[in-house]
Amino acid sequence: MQSTDLAYETFLESVQPFAVVLDSCIASLARSLFWKLRENQKTKVTNKLTSEYRLLQANDAAFDVRGSVTIKIGDEVQEPLELRCEFTAHFHSSSDVPKGFAERFSQSEARVFMWPYFREFISATTSRMGMTSPHVE
Repeated sequence: MQSTDLAYETFLESVQPFAVVLDSCIASLARSLFWKLRENQKTKVTNKLTSEYRLLQANDAAFDVRGSVTIKIGDEVQEPLELRCEFTAHFHSSSDVPKGFAERFSQSEARVFMWPYFREFISATTSRMGMTSPHVE
């Protein structure tokens, strides 16, 4: 194992999640169009999911990562359902937080902490819209 990998492993062992908070959310549904697409057996309805993670800030003993997820459901022409949410996760560390390690963490491990919040948002929101939750992994 290279020394940078060993140092990163040591950094990972020191990271403690402190809080995950909702920053923003958007939900839009063209209900009649959505059900029309679902009922048409010839129409291929797809779930398009995108996610993005970025480091917001890092200091001596803490750092913040912003994660966003967007799901769009529709066919190749129209997307009558769109959900988007952004969460910020705050992490503490018992050692100094090198910015490079915090950047690496935001692009890899952060999703492990944030994904359950995304899934819950999508599930709860679609339920309140009166529809079944789309399959999200």
